[in-house]
Amino acid sequence: MISYLKGKIKLVREGFVILEVGGVGYRVYTTHKALSGIRGAEEEVELFVYQHIREDALNLFGFLTMAELEFFEIITSVSGVGPRVGLAVLEISSVDDIKQAIGTSNVDFITRVPGIGRKRAELIILELKNKMDVLVDGNKVMASEKDGDAINALMRLGYSRQEAKLALEGISDDVKDVGEKVKLALQGIGKK
Repeated sequence: MISYLKGKIKLVREGFVILEVGGVGYRVYTTHKALSGIRGAEEEVELFVYQHIREDALNLFGFLTMAELEFFEIITSVSGVGPRVGLAVLEISSVDDIKQAIGTSNVDFITRVPGIGRKRAELIILELKNKMDVLVDGNKVMASEKDGDAINALMRLGYSRQEAKLALEGISDDVKDVGEKVKLALQGIGKK
């Protein structure tokens, strides 16, 4: 698996660069921000690479930093988010700003990505909150795995994210089963 490339730029086009490494040219798709950073570079360029293999294609996606690559891998693990959408997400801002938007459930920020509507942005935020550390007000907050599935289940039943979180607050940490948490949350909601 290709994870890193270092070579000279042979060609830069809209959305990709051809990087010559040891006499072989690799087409590497990347963000416009990365392209502007490496365009016209006379020296060798280093890219961290994600190799995407499909039945009919093998594509490389390159990033200037390991943090961008790691975020790209996390966001493309979300259902319905492929590598092209992953690149588009990285186009809107820095990784830290995107993580902050996810941590604060800023749906409007995520909908700035072309092709992502409100519902899809909400799903992306919901899934990503359970998969990464997110920055909130400059402090790192560990994503809560323990209630993520229960919150998701309550939201599918029609409750808002805030209602689901409030309903789960009073449940003991000793309750580990998601089904049991949802059941207890629903009983608590019914009593109010």
